[in-house]
Amino acid sequence: MKFSNKVPVFLMGTLFMGVFGSQALALNVGSLAGEKLATFRSPRGVEEKCIIPQKWNAGVFTADDLKKESKLCQMDFYSNIGICPKFNSTNPGVLLVAPTEKYSASAITKSRCDLDDMDLKTAAKFKQSISCSYTPSILAYYQISRLLGGAGRVPVAVIRTMDMRTHQDMLEKASNNLRGSK
Repeated sequence: MKFSNKVPVFLMGTLFMGVFGSQALALNVGSLAGEKLATFRSPRGVEEKCIIPQKWNAGVFTADDLKKESKLCQMDFYSNIGICPKFNSTNPGVLLVAPTEKYSASAITKSRCDLDDMDLKTAAKFKQSISCSYTPSILAYYQISRLLGGAGRVPVAVIRTMDMRTHQDMLEKASNNLRGSK
């Protein structure tokens, strides 16, 4: 099956991330636009995108907000950031984990993702809008918080896509890992 540019869309924040889409609910991201766009290619050849959304004019966005947005759009799931399923809470997601001297991005992704035992920190999260979170809301929380002067209380959010098969790999990893837990 070829996915072309139909991939699930994620809103990524420094503390959380929202997902919009599933295989049945794909979005054509070719028409999405924003202030800045970065593109990535998955190992399966699917083009992924990260889009920094346009700002609402009345919002007060700090230099730190803009720096965090840019940092989020530099995260390449296949080279410079490890990815792991989110095992805790009822809100499913994918964790983005910064590599260390001890663990490369690839080693993190291939691991059982016991981040506490590995002494690793989460850099960002995806949360799926098909179950608990709603992608437009997560983006709106960020924008509205800046309109109301709440910089820092609500995490920065950007739009990010991920190859559906990569996301499915994370779901299978979570399912297999949780099946073995008591």
